[in-house]
Amino acid sequence: MSFLSVEAGSKRAGRPRPSIEGRSRHTALLSSAQDIALRLADKPGVVGVVLAGGVARGYADELSELDLIVYLDPDAVTRWAAGAAPYPAGDALADGIYTDISYVDWSAEAGGDWPMVKRWDRSYAVILHDPVGRVHRLYREKVPFGPGEVERLAGQSLSQCDAPLFNDLPSWLRRQDFAAAHLALNRIIPALVALAFLANAELIPSDKWALHLSRTLAWQPADWQARIEGLIQVKAASLQDAERRRALALGLHQELGQRCLGPEVKTFPISYYASRYQILASLLKEGSLPLAEFSRRFGAWRLMTSPACYVLKLNGNGEGRYVSLDTRAVVDLAAGRGGVDLLQWDHTVLVELAKLIQPS
Repeated sequence: MSFLSVEAGSKRAGRPRPSIEGRSRHTALLSSAQDIALRLADKPGVVGVVLAGGVARGYADELSELDLIVYLDPDAVTRWAAGAAPYPAGDALADGIYTDISYVDWSAEAGGDWPMVKRWDRSYAVILHDPVGRVHRLYREKVPFGPGEVERLAGQSLSQCDAPLFNDLPSWLRRQDFAAAHLALNRIIPALVALAFLANAELIPSDKWALHLSRTLAWQPADWQARIEGLIQVKAASLQDAERRRALALGLHQELGQRCLGPEVKTFPISYYASRYQILASLLKEGSLPLAEFSRRFGAWRLMTSPACYVLKLNGNGEGRYVSLDTRAVVDLAAGRGGVDLLQWDHTVLVELAKLIQPS
């Protein structure tokens, strides 16, 4: 047997943790998880046993279940699917305890990318049985952020706010459909909460837990809880209340965006055009990017969008193709030269970028 000598996830220093008051069953359920793991560990074909879910994050009450992941080699998967599994898969009672056990083919688990929610859940996991360290190695490979991933995800979250906050909301306010305006504001709340986690270099939780856990993040915008709760609350289908919520949303959007994107863009007004600016600013900073890397980080389709299509160049041939920024085109278009008609926010992007190319 090989048990990790660590406390459950949320006890680890600095991690967001549940802050629910009431009688805790955590110690009892953690002990039950270890007992079940002991019974599973000696079965042929068991690669590892992991405790995930809320109990691994350090909290359990009368609504909690044991989320156990049992990794099996392919032969054991076949045998257990044919009736050899010692406990039922999914929601069931195991030794009188409410459990949700997943039997997972180890070979499939080790391949491919893991979605964000899975990585977040596994980041708190308590590895109960891992005799040769295979689970530890896999989790160290799959769970952490990769290079530039926080910034890329922050750009995506900001982009998710773009249309609701800077297009849909003003449109519905002008049309005086205040219920529709409130709905537009509701759509950006998950993205703002996600940005709060990214601002702490924390993986983004499931929708169920994200808001609750955000209250224990190490860094938070000033008065985070009051502001996000004020944004969530709809008092009336009125212009006044929509404007109140819009002010809260704009403030959080700018503060979180600037925190995530770093000091080099603190003077840039985070708004509808933030993601467009970030792509071009990245090319200015890095000089060029291989097309494959540009596509991975931003999407190749961005090359066809304004203003990128006027100032980005695709160079080289075949696998050696790369993307670069035409700084002369940026400066000319920002100054109104070049004979290209631009939307106001696209022109603003180039004006801000030109300031970095030719500081005053």
